[in-house]
Amino acid sequence: MPLTQTRFASSKELPPGPPSAVTSTGARPAVTAICLVGIVLAAALAFFPSMDGEFIYWDDDTNYMFNPHIRGFSGENLEWMWTSSLLGVWQPLTWMATAAEYELFDGEDPSKFSRGIHRTSLLFHTIAAVLVFFLVRRLIAVANAEIAARSPLGLSLGAAFAALIFAVHPMRTETVAWASGQAYLLAAAPALASVLCYLRATETRRKRWHALALGFLMVSLLSKAIAVPIVAVFLVLDVYPLRRVGGAAGFDRAAVREVLVEKIP
Repeated sequence: MPLTQTRFASSKELPPGPPSAVTSTGARPAVTAICLVGIVLAAALAFFPSMDGEFIYWDDDTNYMFNPHIRGFSGENLEWMWTSSLLGVWQPLTWMATAAEYELFDGEDPSKFSRGIHRTSLLFHTIAAVLVFFLVRRLIAVANAEIAARSPLGLSLGAAFAALIFAVHPMRTETVAWASGQAYLLAAAPALASVLCYLRATETRRKRWHALALGFLMVSLLSKAIAVPIVAVFLVLDVYPLRRVGGAAGFDRAAVREVLVEKIP
């Protein structure tokens, strides 16, 4: 059935999309496991020296050292987290995560609190790197299912290489090694998960994957507004590699309207 005849927002399950949209990476579990171990080790080794980092007088003092609102989950603190901004930023889920770290890592001791935050930051950075591996592998498989099927090992190794670059690149230093950069990491993991779910939604035509994509995006935005451009990313993916509009499908008005209406939430 032509893509222009689908009704993604109102149907529980839509007809399959173009043949190139439904793909399989064909990766062996052992290869995937080895790649993931390598990514995790690379991220951990690259940023291990930051684990003993202290708070610095560059936003850390305002966010953590002298912020009474992150010291536990009292009603007053929760109200502040969800209704206030600090340093021009509204990030309620990040503040809730910080309150949990405060209680978990003995927040009354600044050194223990700081080390706990840095360890949590490395954990979320590692999760993001793992998600990059799955996302890159999925994107390549969707873009060219034939190549992916012919060389599943090469597909996984290529995705692992991309994830390794992401994991150890110097551009990650600020967000991982700076305590106040943790909000970006808390937003990154659900943002990447949102893109993965969006790809799955367009492949399977099932509403639940679309709902998950929206849910992960909401979590990301509640952690840091940096994830706002993800909606534009979805539109780019609709053109390539998903080919829902543009290319051979053309820019049919009904198809364009469908992908735009789908983004309204």
